[in-house]
Amino acid sequence: MSETAAVFGAGGIPPRPEGSRWTEEQWRAIHARGADLLVSAAAGSGKTAVLVERIFRTVSDEERGVDIDRLLVVTFTNAAAAEMRQRLRARLEEALRQRPDSRHLRRQLALAGRAQVATLHAFCLEVVRRYPHLSGLDPAFRIADETEAALLRQEALEDVFEKRYAAEPEDGPFWRLADAFGGERGDDGLMKLVDRLYEFARSHPFPEHWLREAAAAFRAGEGERPELPEDHPW
Repeated sequence: MSETAAVFGAGGIPPRPEGSRWTEEQWRAIHARGADLLVSAAAGSGKTAVLVERIFRTVSDEERGVDIDRLLVVTFTNAAAAEMRQRLRARLEEALRQRPDSRHLRRQLALAGRAQVATLHAFCLEVVRRYPHLSGLDPAFRIADETEAALLRQEALEDVFEKRYAAEPEDGPFWRLADAFGGERGDDGLMKLVDRLYEFARSHPFPEHWLREAAAAFRAGEGERPELPEDHPW
């Protein structure tokens, strides 16, 4: 790996065989045990291959291995999850061809279809559907597609605007905001701005906190020309 930062367990890592296709850092990442492990590497450096090999060696150990359906492996995309499941199955099949009498490997192949290799969202969805009595949700619920989500968001935005208009006099702050950022024929400009802020805020771990901080930056102080501290964003 071109860039690696890792915390490795003490000892227990077998020597890397001569001619191995794994680099020294990859080999350590595959075999390190007994501690939390963080591996950071650039795109295309073989992280998926290393993780697949690490999982394989964990589940294929007939003395200390765990069943593959006892592991949770989460990825960022459905495509990555599908690729990892395919690679794991192929690696198990390859090992079984070399050890055809291994009941343990046959068991892992049989359990491979139940392995939790998915995106974090898919895993959470499975948990919610499996325990509806705890979540309070109808187990027959479904995830809205992008078009449906956009329509629902637009309806909610229009509802908020209507309530703000009704709650303030025509010279109130919201009316002035709409005049400044709306448009000549409606509020489309302001709605788009609010929607962009919403999407950007969702990229933060604490969106509401970030929005409050962003708004607070405009309240510099009392008076028309407040004195700003040197570290102020303006």
